[in-house]
Amino acid sequence: MADIVYDVCVIGAGIVGSCAAYSAIQHTKSVVLCEQFPLGHSRGSSHGHSRIIRNSYVVDHYAKMMPEAFSLWNQIEMASGGEKIVMTTGLLTLEDAPYTNIMKMKKYLGALDIAYEYLDNVALKKKFPMLQHPDTHQAIFEPTGGLLKADKCISTVQRTFKKSGGVIKECFKVVEIRPGDIVTVIGDNSQIRAKSVILTAGPWTNDLLKSFGLVLPLQTMKINVCYWEADIASYSLNAGFPCFIEYTAKEGKNWHLYGLPNHEYPNLLKVCAHYGEVAHPDHRDEEKSAEEIKVVADYLKTCFKGVAERPSIIEKCYYTWTPDEDFVLDYLPSHKNIVIGAGFSGHGFKLAPVSGKILAQLALGLQTKYDITPLRMSRFNTLKSNL
Repeated sequence: MADIVYDVCVIGAGIVGSCAAYSAIQHTKSVVLCEQFPLGHSRGSSHGHSRIIRNSYVVDHYAKMMPEAFSLWNQIEMASGGEKIVMTTGLLTLEDAPYTNIMKMKKYLGALDIAYEYLDNVALKKKFPMLQHPDTHQAIFEPTGGLLKADKCISTVQRTFKKSGGVIKECFKVVEIRPGDIVTVIGDNSQIRAKSVILTAGPWTNDLLKSFGLVLPLQTMKINVCYWEADIASYSLNAGFPCFIEYTAKEGKNWHLYGLPNHEYPNLLKVCAHYGEVAHPDHRDEEKSAEEIKVVADYLKTCFKGVAERPSIIEKCYYTWTPDEDFVLDYLPSHKNIVIGAGFSGHGFKLAPVSGKILAQLALGLQTKYDITPLRMSRFNTLKSNL
């Protein structure tokens, strides 16, 4: 086994790494996907039951990628034998004046010819009478938005990857990556050799880049994923309640809140803040502050009818942030056969099939149709490297 040289080795079997492996296996059958924990674990960023998917973006390069993301998720669903992983619920984006994000969404949705409905406050409360936002609020409703069954998505991608001839190595903890024409990935009890490596290690990314003298400006953040008891007649999928995003400000800080209809747990509405406390994933069980839970509770009390004042369930998830909240899709400056996917900043799941495809193209020397200049690591002025 030690003599095998794979064309591609992907380190990290979260959703982006799994999609990168899935994309690479369509070009070469010599692909191995490594994961430091058992598959299905809850230590990183890709576990859980659901994520939002939407065309409504405020950033040009992601807005242009989303139509292909929807298409690729549908292809993955079909390749799996038809297991349902995408659910259309609609996506409601809410914002108070001056409506900066809503205006950008209108621009990009219009440019891509994607249907949406603009709602002033009167129309908002008529369409969604369970909401009681201040009269200055406006909204955009995107009918094509919805949710991804996250745990089903990742298991489907991994299963299809294996069915296509890919190899998955669970409980393979990488301790060193040795560059060269053939890259050697050293595990705690074995090693893998490959012509190219894709590093998608989430909050552990910088731990593995230290040996290259490279430190990306990544911040790992522990997020409280909260579920609130709510009136099922108003907030369930069957009642037609959509996924939603709220752009709001509180006590001088900009907050991005999001929610999904009653789906995962009986009678519980998922509503969370897009922010949390800085913490390394190896110390995830150390509790600190929970300011964001209070922000969400105050928001629900003010703007939602029939929702409990405290969450019934709190789960943990990790985000890996970049300063501009843009991804890193790039290769190491002096080792073009070592490709990095990192810093997905809490909005990378929906775009994972596209990000994974781009990473596979970089690793295999193929052209990508997107301009990934905004996602190159050279944009960081504080980048530390001895490469």
